Amino acid sequence: MVKKNLGLSSKPFMVIIIFITMLFLQIYPIIIKAQSDKFKIEDKGNEVEIAYFKSGLEEFRVVINKNGGISQVLIHQIPYLGPCGIRIAADIVEHQTTYSDVVEPPVIRESDDGSYVEARFYGKYRDIEVYFKTNYTISKTGLILVSLLTEAKRDELSITQTTWSTHYPVNIFKNEKIRIGLDSEIKEYVLPENVASGAIFNTQAPVYWIDLSKGAEGITLINMAPGSDIFYETTVSDQRQYGRGDFYGAFFIHHASGQGAMPRGTKRLSKVALYLHGPGGYEGNREVIDLVSALARVRVQCEKAMSKYEKDSEAWNLALQAMSKIDSGIEKLIKGDLSSSKTELESARNLLSSIKEAEIGIPLSIIGLVIVIVIILIVLISRRFKKSQK
Repeated sequence: MVKKNLGLSSKPFMVIIIFITMLFLQIYPIIIKAQSDKFKIEDKGNEVEIAYFKSGLEEFRVVINKNGGISQVLIHQIPYLGPCGIRIAADIVEHQTTYSDVVEPPVIRESDDGSYVEARFYGKYRDIEVYFKTNYTISKTGLILVSLLTEAKRDELSITQTTWSTHYPVNIFKNEKIRIGLDSEIKEYVLPENVASGAIFNTQAPVYWIDLSKGAEGITLINMAPGSDIFYETTVSDQRQYGRGDFYGAFFIHHASGQGAMPRGTKRLSKVALYLHGPGGYEGNREVIDLVSALARVRVQCEKAMSKYEKDSEAWNLALQAMSKIDSGIEKLIKGDLSSSKTELESARNLLSSIKEAEIGIPLSIIGLVIVIVIILIVLISRRFKKSQK
């Protein structure tokens, strides 16, 4: 009897043990994933390193000088990008990363949900009175948004050119294809192994993105203000021909050649994005690339509409609502919610379409009023004419 009772009492106990074990096996990987999928921010003296780890392995690392210029970007610990930032040409060519000093300590914070890091840097060029504020939003998805304001605090008339510059190591990308997204076509070039003179690519037409990819991963540079007056020209060239290191360079130029002088108070804005993506090149990652580019294009349309119409008018308010939708779409994209981002983009487009309908409606109402006035005048003139005939 004792053995029988022990056997009966042990069954519920065993069921509980099995249940707890199964529950633990299900929850434990989630706990480990939550602990291993995270950002790591390190102060390295003159630089700040912001790395993202997935399942305990480093996905990417962005190394930023405390003056605001990018020193390098690594994907799976391979350096895919060299210096990135503003390049100023005056008596000598000065790059933000190597020729500027820190004005204030950087301000860096991670979002509450751990989906992105925001970082702000303050710097000044050493030989000229040009200052800049550089803002980064680094998403766990590999999307990096960059907004950089450059300002002259005195007349700097010797400046001949200001450019947002991105540098790609030759040893990584030689003989690889570079793809450039234009309005109605995609240009494709093979990056030369030997030093090439002149420009590989140059245009004053809007460039939406530039992609360089290898088999396992790649980087897309995205223009976040296409169609605006922020950038005037785009060029890609081999920097070895100028003795500027073993890099290929992609440049968004702010102005026409020789018109780079910055009188006191001049401000120039650079808005770009870097998308660190997996295999497949542009074709395999075009969903995100096209979405980011579309959000950027529609935001420019919103800005143009708001500058065109009187503040607080119906059209202006519609453009403001559309811009709010775009900003919300970008925020959702940063958090990895592509579906909601697309919904916000479509809502913004619909709001802008409403502005066009309103534009059509205004002249029609005026025409209707004119027609009524003409009819009244015709009736009055006809009556007077009849009276005069009597």
